[in-house]
Amino acid sequence: MAIKFTEEEERKLYAGMYLLFKGITFLDNVNTSVFERMDAENEIEKKEIKEFLWKISKISEARARIDDEYIYTEDEAEAERRGNIEDEINEWLEHNLFNAKLKTFLSTKD
Repeated sequence: MAIKFTEEEERKLYAGMYLLFKGITFLDNVNTSVFERMDAENEIEKKEIKEFLWKISKISEARARIDDEYIYTEDEAEAERRGNIEDEINEWLEHNLFNAKLKTFLSTKD
């Protein structure tokens, strides 16, 4: 990592990366759902859904570049240290944010 991050900056970087990943996953799920119910003959819908998918892929590519440029390391000890921090943050976010309450909140109410 050419840029030296403080511990707080590094933790925020991992949290941001995880939130981007989750956001991309949510967007992709929306795209899949819309794609499955859209009218295959409607050219305007097909064009719009392709544009939406393209935008999701650009976000995903940007996230991958951040991962490659700021997180990847060949130093095994450093990679393990970073992995431990990333795992800790991911577990906390999964437990405290992406839990049953959020799934219930995001689901439609009949």
